[in-house]
Amino acid sequence: MQKYKILAEGQNYHIKIEKNIQKFGFFTTRYIESINLSDAKIRAINLLNNELQEISLNDKADPPIIRIDECTEIESFDDCKVPGSGFTWYKDEDSKT
Repeated sequence: MQKYKILAEGQNYHIKIEKNIQKFGFFTTRYIESINLSDAKIRAINLLNNELQEISLNDKADPPIIRIDECTEIESFDDCKVPGSGFTWYKDEDSKT
């Protein structure tokens, strides 16, 4: 199996901060082992959807979006930080709540 470094961006995440629901986006990196590039992208999106399922308060008519910005095949995971952790969140100014 090949190893991939995936840079992803999420948008339109409705998240409760204190008592208010606000829209946020994020950037994150995930490391995926997969049979090919296409499958690695699908696995990364599924992983992120599962990780964020509990905090996303989106209505089904207005779902969040995850986009793969970059997917690079790498030799090994030796120099990688803990796979599957961390998000850099930003206020999604382009969206309205």
